[in-house]
Amino acid sequence: QGTQYWRFDDGALDPGYPREISEGFEGIPNNVDAAFALPAHSYHGNERVYFFKDKYYWSYDFAQQPTQADCEKSSPSTVFKHYAFMNRDSWEDVFQLLFGSRMPGANGPWYISRDWRGVPSRLDAAMAGRLYVSSHQPRRRKSRRQRKRYNHHRSLNLGFWSWLHNDPDSAGVESDGLSGSTCEMLQSVYFFVGDKYYRVNLRTKRVDLVRPRYPRSIAQYWLDCPQPGEEST
Repeated sequence: QGTQYWRFDDGALDPGYPREISEGFEGIPNNVDAAFALPAHSYHGNERVYFFKDKYYWSYDFAQQPTQADCEKSSPSTVFKHYAFMNRDSWEDVFQLLFGSRMPGANGPWYISRDWRGVPSRLDAAMAGRLYVSSHQPRRRKSRRQRKRYNHHRSLNLGFWSWLHNDPDSAGVESDGLSGSTCEMLQSVYFFVGDKYYRVNLRTKRVDLVRPRYPRSIAQYWLDCPQPGEEST
């Protein structure tokens, strides 16, 4: 906000905050409209923050990250353990494709309209969504009977990852797949403007094509408010 920023850890404000944006994020302007952070794609990667102001955006890659030992001391969740396990193996290229790689520090500015297709200028807020992992590549369209049999078989074999498919935000996400990979990584970013919001595929940086189309009403889809003419329950 203004010339300052705040940092929270598990809902608690870290000591020494707020701080000046010019000190913590050199090269990033003051009075940004919106910002969101992405975790490092591996123990050896860098956390990245995107900043949006007017019709431009910047990215900022942190020069240093906690070590693997530091991360393991914090008793990571089961989800993070799976995440870290994948990065120790041959998944580095997959996460590089999703998150990209740049030199540490500020990069930009660039036009929002050029790289974030369908996202308007002068945003009010932004928020990164959950990261979804699927072990299945997109397949050719199946008949109703084939889909029913396939979905039943799939539900029996998803195991731990089945919870990832029960979130309502996942509905309508287009599956593009990753070329040459048996794993599909999906993450969305939500942009808010006035009383509407957009959902953007982080890998393609495009507004998701769903029905009803974006932008959607915050009141209806986030707060579950009754629409005009509907009876409240």
